[in-house]
Amino acid sequence: SPRRFENKEEIEEEGEALMTLLTALEGEQFLNDATSHCNWDISLGYNVCNKDGFVTSIYLADEGLRGSIPTVVGMLSQLTELYLYSNDITGSIPTVVGMLSQLTVLVLPSNDITGSIPTEV
Repeated sequence: SPRRFENKEEIEEEGEALMTLLTALEGEQFLNDATSHCNWDISLGYNVCNKDGFVTSIYLADEGLRGSIPTVVGMLSQLTELYLYSNDITGSIPTVVGMLSQLTVLVLPSNDITGSIPTEV
């Protein structure tokens, strides 16, 4: 089961990892002035985070995102769903995606992703 954030630093690290991911994919328009990264509009109105503040769901399909998926995605340890299909994402799938033990849904078609799917995924 997910552990609760022990301090404010952990909450900030989770938000920073998500911000780095969005910035790398030129998705700054999804960053807003919300007091928490859990309130950013990146999951079709579904909960972005679980009750403990961990990011669990990212749904940014057909949003004109471009760039490569950064390895910082591996810091989102409770991520269960990652929908990034129908964008202009390039590069390869980072092997750290395979280390996301809670990830059950990974949807990336209709992008310009190269290389093979890492065995870790």
